[in-house]
Amino acid sequence: MWSVRRRFFYVAIFVALIVIVTVVILFANKKEPSCFDNEQNQDELGVDCGGVCSNVCQNETTELITLWARAFKVGPGNHGVAALIENPNIFGAEELVYRFRLYDQDNLLVNERVGSTYVNPDERFIIYESNINTGNRTVMRAFLELENQSAWKRFETELPKPDISVRNKRIIVEPSPRVSATLENKSFFALSDIEVTAVVFAEDQNAIAASKTIVPSLKPDEVKEIFFTWPESFSRKASYVEIFPRVNRLGE
Repeated sequence: MWSVRRRFFYVAIFVALIVIVTVVILFANKKEPSCFDNEQNQDELGVDCGGVCSNVCQNETTELITLWARAFKVGPGNHGVAALIENPNIFGAEELVYRFRLYDQDNLLVNERVGSTYVNPDERFIIYESNINTGNRTVMRAFLELENQSAWKRFETELPKPDISVRNKRIIVEPSPRVSATLENKSFFALSDIEVTAVVFAEDQNAIAASKTIVPSLKPDEVKEIFFTWPESFSRKASYVEIFPRVNRLGE
């Protein structure tokens, strides 16, 4: 009887040791939930995205909207092309790869241009490309394809939004077209590498010309005059001009 109890006692100790070792191993290998563990945990909306994670889930976003795309004759065999894009999301992207395609009256491809830019949160912006060789062919239309985009980026704190005032816009058509305007940095911080695109519109609100310049820096409350020129007259009568300044907020 005593031998049976002793044997049972030893077996119980052995089983207890096995249980303790197993529990220790399990806890030792248990990982804290993270945004990189390939599991939907914490308060994530998807696997490693949404909630506390900086990665943005696909169902949180809306596609970029191309509002219009236009080609403009700048000189013999030389065209520029521009498109107005809207980002309706509160997220940004560090890189957006795009392709412009220019077509003639027979809907045949004349030329194309690939480029890249950034996408700020909640912004309307102009994509512009210049000096596209079109030879002696007549360009009738332009199309923009958004080919590739880096992952949407969420920001833990609100990005400072530059406050750039544009005033004193003027269009001069003789002897050659020219646009001038005044930029003022009304932000409380300095700005650098400001992309400024001017788009000239006809009375029917169709774009007839565009040009871009870079303002290297603008201190708080600093004012600068900017100018845009074209070598030839516009194809139609200019009615008004819109100026689109933008700064890469994702790099701040």
